[in-house]
Amino acid sequence: MKIGEVSLLTNDVMKMADFYKKLLETDNGSNDEVHQTLIGQETMLTIYNDGSEKNNRNQNICLAFTVDDIEKAYHRVISLGAEIIEPPTARPWGAVNMSFYDPDGNTIYLRAFPGPAPNGEESNPAKTNYPPGWLSDISFVVIFANYQGKWVYCWHKYRESFEHPGGHVEQGETPLQAAKRELYEESGITDCRLVPLWDYEQRWGDGVGKNNGRVFYAEVHSLGELPESEMSHIQLFESVPENYTYDSAEEAQDLERIGRMLQAFRE
Repeated sequence: MKIGEVSLLTNDVMKMADFYKKLLETDNGSNDEVHQTLIGQETMLTIYNDGSEKNNRNQNICLAFTVDDIEKAYHRVISLGAEIIEPPTARPWGAVNMSFYDPDGNTIYLRAFPGPAPNGEESNPAKTNYPPGWLSDISFVVIFANYQGKWVYCWHKYRESFEHPGGHVEQGETPLQAAKRELYEESGITDCRLVPLWDYEQRWGDGVGKNNGRVFYAEVHSLGELPESEMSHIQLFESVPENYTYDSAEEAQDLERIGRMLQAFRE
């Protein structure tokens, strides 16, 4: 047996439908003010005004959607003006969850599974590193910035942890342009020398999905003023900070690897 449809009862079909069209990145071509249906991969989401007045005090039911890229989805939710309950947060069972309220106050969860999937099949990305410039279709950049012998980490307001500047390559950008933009937006740094270190490919357990990224090193000459962003401040560390967003062991290995590369450049 499969759940064939989930329905949201609302006083304002158009407002709710427009929100979910943008959230789910789909369009049904309908302007019906009474009933609209959005077709998903597994089921249908219908938005319906049955004529009764709703108090929008939803307490016992929530909706959950599985996404491939939780960070991209998070920024899309922010752009829709939704009230965030919890930013993307890693769970002990391997999922990364976030939650927010839709326009009617329904609790909505988005979740990604970078660890083992619920059905027990392995969905961890197989990460393979390559020389810089080896891969095409670079969609993500990460910048390891160093100032006066210390690493620059950014404090994420919503995740409440430290991480590197980085983000998605926007349409029309080169990876280097994206790295310069992300470095400024998340740290305020513009006075630096940026060099690519390596490319990486993350292939997911389904054997189909993947994304390519490029890692940069920034030799920072002077710090700048942090613009308004999801980062509240930067801080300098000699090693991996205690409150690091991602895998600390992998981060330590990356820092050691970069140290060896920089030593090789000096020799």
